[in-house]
Amino acid sequence: MNDQTERRRYVRIQDTLAIDIHTQEKEPEAGDQSQDYHKFEQLENQFKLAINKLKVRMPDTSNTLKILNEKINLLFQTNPNSHHSNPYTYQQVSISACGIACEISTQYSINQLLFISILLPPLNTPLHTQGKVISCEYKQNLNHYLLRLNFEALKASEEELLIQYVIRRQNEQLKEARLGTNTK
Repeated sequence: MNDQTERRRYVRIQDTLAIDIHTQEKEPEAGDQSQDYHKFEQLENQFKLAINKLKVRMPDTSNTLKILNEKINLLFQTNPNSHHSNPYTYQQVSISACGIACEISTQYSINQLLFISILLPPLNTPLHTQGKVISCEYKQNLNHYLLRLNFEALKASEEELLIQYVIRRQNEQLKEARLGTNTK
C-alpha cells in the first residue's frame, strides 16, 4: 500500500448514515423480514445503476424511471402493512476507512467483535463488515454510550469504496462550508 492510499484511509468525516450494529452475523431464517429488506436493497441498487446507464442515451426515460422509483420507495417506506423490516437506523457517525464512532444505547466490551452494516449514499450501497470495539464509554450528558470500532474484515474493494465515499463527502462538506461563509 503506498503512502497516498495509506493517508486516505485516515480521512475522517462526520455524517448521517443508515447503520445496523449487532453482536452476531445474522443468518437468514424462513420468513425473515430483514432478508426481504436486503433483497429489496439489492434490487434498488441494481435499478439505480441501470438508470445511471440510461441517463446518457435516454435522459427523459431515465428521469421518468427515477421519479417512478422514488414513488415506489415512498409507498414502501410509508405503508403500515408492509411486512419488510428495515434493520437500519439513521444516525450521526464519525467515519473513516479505518473505523466508525457513533452513539448507541447498548454497552459493549473492549475487543468485542461486532457486525456492522452501512448504507453508503448516494446509491445506498450496502457495506457489511466486522468491527472490533476499541472503546465504549457512557456519556451521561447524552444518556448513551459512545462506541468506537476499528473495521476488521474489509476487503480491498470495500475499503476503496469507503475511501471514495469519505473523500467525496468531505469535498461536499467543505464546499458547503465555503458557500455558507460566503453568504454571511
